[in-house]
Amino acid sequence: MLLNACMDVAKALSNLIDSTKDACGKSSDDNSMDRLKSSAKEMVQSVSSLLKTVKSAEDKASRGTRALEIAVDAVSSDIKALDNASVGAVSASPEDLIRAAKEITQATTKAVAAGNTAKQDDIAAAGNMGRKAITDMLNTCKGASVNAESEALKLKVLQSGRSTSMAYRDMLEYMCESLSGGQPENSQLIEHSRKIAESVKDLIGCAEELKTGADWVNPDDPNVIAENELLNAAASIEAAAKKLSLLQPRKKTSKKVDDSLNFEEQILEAAKAIAAARVPGKSCISNTARVGKTGPSDDIKCEQREHLVGGPGGRSQDGCSSYQHTV
Repeated sequence: MLLNACMDVAKALSNLIDSTKDACGKSSDDNSMDRLKSSAKEMVQSVSSLLKTVKSAEDKASRGTRALEIAVDAVSSDIKALDNASVGAVSASPEDLIRAAKEITQATTKAVAAGNTAKQDDIAAAGNMGRKAITDMLNTCKGASVNAESEALKLKVLQSGRSTSMAYRDMLEYMCESLSGGQPENSQLIEHSRKIAESVKDLIGCAEELKTGADWVNPDDPNVIAENELLNAAASIEAAAKKLSLLQPRKKTSKKVDDSLNFEEQILEAAKAIAAARVPGKSCISNTARVGKTGPSDDIKCEQREHLVGGPGGRSQDGCSSYQHTV
């Protein structure tokens, strides 16, 4: 409780400083002057609340009641701050708003249970939990309203958060008044919790409306799953088409045999083509070495080939010498 009371003073001081800066140099009729007066009043209340908390910290009999009073003041202050929704708002998603609404439900359940037991420790814990839940919910409402697609939806989200906070504050005020003279009635606690539940339902409805935009879908929806699979298949087909478009037909490098050349010239052209070929690896080196070797077997092969082509005579000798020169 003491920590929360100190935090309230620090928060009120920060608001007072901001209001003072805003009102500096303005006329007395300006709206900033009204905010400055409100901030000054909040500062006085926070300091007064801190002094009461310090005094009641030693009195265990009033710990719970004092915690409820602090929670009521904090919720009231947060509701006023909701009017300046754009100031200090941090973007929040619809899912964040739903989680914040669930925390309100849990805090309400704890508060009703604490009211039935009337134990000061339980009441103090319920007050602190409810206060935090309301603060977080209102901050989330501010952030979620920023992403609203229309001004009407934005105002609806803020109004729903305000209604939920006011319903919860009414329950805390009832508990605080009842504990001063006895114990809260269970029927009244249930009635307050019912109003809170209705407000929370409206808040969740606002979150669902925020989801209706094109960027929000249900991942478990069969239609959404089928659509994603089709999109993935289309992307794969497109990627394959791009690869196919880069392919080109193989260029034909073979040459037709020139029939106008005589035998020796054809042999010479073939030898040039073999010499121009480049084959990587050791096999190329070994093959080239074998081609460069000469020996008696070459003369025998030359004579046999010339005998088959031109028969014995002067042309055979020319062919043989040409072959040996080429090799």
